[in-house]
Amino acid sequence: VNEDSGAILDGEAIALGDELITELIEDEQFRFFEVSSEEAKERLVNQDYYLLIRIPENFSEHATTLLEDNPEKLQIEYLPNEGYNFLSAKIGDTAIEKIRIAVNEEVAKTYAETLYESIDQLSEGFVEATDGATTLHDGAAKVKDGSVDLKDYLQQLAESSVQLSDGSNKLAQGVN
Repeated sequence: VNEDSGAILDGEAIALGDELITELIEDEQFRFFEVSSEEAKERLVNQDYYLLIRIPENFSEHATTLLEDNPEKLQIEYLPNEGYNFLSAKIGDTAIEKIRIAVNEEVAKTYAETLYESIDQLSEGFVEATDGATTLHDGAAKVKDGSVDLKDYLQQLAESSVQLSDGSNKLAQGVN
C-alpha cells in the first residue's frame, strides 16, 4: 500500500514510495502487488497475502530531512499475516530485509545525486566568482588607467588655460 504523497528536494519532485513500489513489483524474487489499504487488509484477513507493507504519506518528505540536523526516520509499516505458519513468517522477514535494502539504496542514490548536483552548482559558482573577480580586476585597471589619463588631461587643460590667459593679455595689449 503506497500512501506516499511525494516531496520536493532541491526544487525537484521526488516520489520514493512510487520508486520503491515499482522496484518491488519488477523484482521476481517475491510477488508484490500494489493495492489499496482496504483491499490489502481484506486479503490479509482472507490469507491471500503473507504480508502487508504500507508506505506512509510522509515517506518522501522524511527522506528530504536526512541532511538536516534532526532528520526524520523513514518508516515503513510491515504487518505479517498471523494466520500463516512459521515458514510464512520467515518468508515475510526475508521480504522485509529485501525492502530495507531497496529503500536504503534508493535513498542513498537520491542523496548522492542531490549532493553531486549541489557540488556541481558550487563549482559553477566558483567559476562565476573567478570570472567576476577577473572582470573586477580588469575594470579596476581601466579605472586606474582612466584616472591617469584624466589627470594628464586636467594638467593639459590647466596649462592651456594659462596659455589662453597669456594670449588674452597679448591680444588686449595689441588692441590698446
